[in-house]
Amino acid sequence: MMSLYSAQIFLQKTLYHVHTELYKVEEHDQGYWSSTKVDILSSILEQWRSILPDFLRWEDGDPPSDDIKVANMRSEYYSARYLIYRPILYYVLHLARQPKVPVSGAVKSCSKSQQVALSITQSQSATSMARLSSEVRPALNPPPSDQAGGEGPYTYRELPSELRHACKICIDSAILSTEAFDGINGRPVVTNIFGMGHARFGKMLVLLATHNSRLSELVERKALQRLLQGAIKSLLQSRYTSPTLRINAEILGDVYERVFGEPATVSQVGTY
Repeated sequence: MMSLYSAQIFLQKTLYHVHTELYKVEEHDQGYWSSTKVDILSSILEQWRSILPDFLRWEDGDPPSDDIKVANMRSEYYSARYLIYRPILYYVLHLARQPKVPVSGAVKSCSKSQQVALSITQSQSATSMARLSSEVRPALNPPPSDQAGGEGPYTYRELPSELRHACKICIDSAILSTEAFDGINGRPVVTNIFGMGHARFGKMLVLLATHNSRLSELVERKALQRLLQGAIKSLLQSRYTSPTLRINAEILGDVYERVFGEPATVSQVGTY
C-alpha cells in the first residue's frame, strides 16, 4: 500500500513538472525546441518505472489490472509520458496535415451547446499548444528533395527518426492510458472523475486528428473504433452528474458516426 501511495506522489510531482517545464508561458518565446527538457523528463519517468518493486512492475503489453489503484498508477504514468511528447506531435501534425476524412461536418451537426463546448476545448488547446510550436520547429529540418518530392506535406516515413519515435511514443501512451482502466468493472472510483473523463475526451481528439492526417498509420482504424466506443461509454456513465462529460460523449458520438458511417455501439451503460 505504501509503495502505491509513494508511486502516486511521484507521478503527481512528475505531472506538475511536465506542465511547468513544457507548458509554461515563459518558455514559449525562446524560439527553439528544448529537447533537453523532454529527454530529462522522459528519463526521470523511465528511471522511476525501472525501480518499481516487483509486484508493481508491468510491461506495456500486459492486460489491464483489475485493481483500481494499480490501474490508476499505470494510467497516470502513461498520461505523463503522453504529455511529455504531445508538443512534438502537435507540431508534426500541423506540418503533415492532409485530411483524408472531412470530420468537420460532424461539428456542424452538433447542437449549439455541443459546438460551444468543443470550440472552448479547441481554443484552450490551440492557445496553449501553439505557443510551443516555436520550440519544435528548428528540430524538424526539411527532408531531402528526393524524399519529399520537392514540395507538399510530410508523411510519417519522411520525418526524421527522432520525431517518428517521439510521435509514436505519444500516440501509444495516449492509447495505453485509456486502456489502463479496461480491467475495472463499472465506473472507476477515482478522486476526480471529471478530470479523468475530460482528459480521455482530449486524447480521443488527438487520436482522431492523427488518424485523419498523414500520420494515420500510428492509429489503426479498428483500434480507433474500439477506443472511441469505450470513451463514449465511459463518459456516458457520468452523464447525469456532469453535463460537460455528457456533451463530450455526444461530440465523440457525432464524430464517430461521421468517420465510420454508423452510430457508435454502446451497451450496458450504468447510471451514476
